[in-house]
Amino acid sequence: MSNEFRFTSAFLNNCVFIVDGLPQGELQTGLHLHNELRDLSLESASVQLEYRRVSDGGALLQVLEEIHQAARLGCKPIIHFECHGDAAEGVQIGDTKDIVTWDAIEPWLRRINIASGCNLGVVMAACYGLYAITPVKIQRPTPFYFLVGPQDKVQAGTLREEMPAFYRKLLTTQDLDAALACVPSCRPYHAERMLAVSFAKYLKRGCLGKARLERVEKVLTELVWTNAIYSRAQIRAARRILKQRSKAAAHGPAFARYSKTFLAGRSCSFSFEQLLQWVSLST
Repeated sequence: MSNEFRFTSAFLNNCVFIVDGLPQGELQTGLHLHNELRDLSLESASVQLEYRRVSDGGALLQVLEEIHQAARLGCKPIIHFECHGDAAEGVQIGDTKDIVTWDAIEPWLRRINIASGCNLGVVMAACYGLYAITPVKIQRPTPFYFLVGPQDKVQAGTLREEMPAFYRKLLTTQDLDAALACVPSCRPYHAERMLAVSFAKYLKRGCLGKARLERVEKVLTELVWTNAIYSRAQIRAARRILKQRSKAAAHGPAFARYSKTFLAGRSCSFSFEQLLQWVSLST
């Protein structure tokens, strides 16, 4: 797209879980962050701070289940992962160096996100932490409302310096964009932005201009080849129906279905009409 789609979103987080999976002999950035944020937690009665050290993959999944149960009782968590990461494999936990893949973590986070009303935030303070979004699919509920993590390898000292300011800004202003300015080493994922970009690409590739007409003719050809239609009158009638149904403006109900599923029932912050206007202007 030639210009950025802008909208205002709101989220609610009332608890930060620091899940520390670093080996004992390394720089304890998770514990340092916990100590840094304790004062903020004490200042704001609406923000609860929890710290969990995990020694292996099994312990990590147990903590995620604990957070899931808390979310069912009203917790709107941010889960902060302190561990080593790998773009292809996932996260490495504790002295045992257990590997928990991105695919293995995703269902647990999805359950937490659904239980919290699509308010889960994830901070993946690990090298290549952004790759936690790899299993995300638009056809099922997003595993988190937002995620922040490095796209590449990053020094532990860098995240140690950036993270306290990120949390102070986020938890005192609820402004994710402003908080992201405090962590230049990280990149963001935003569920509603992914929904917008994904559906916009679908509209642009098959529902506008030449692409739409080519799509109509392709479907017509398939109908003729499979003997679904025979006469010229049937072809003309089918073409009229396909042109009508393939219009971008006719895809509002489809967008509503995808939005309801992907955002786990959460109301979308922008309308289909706003998205369609953006797509039309950027085509």
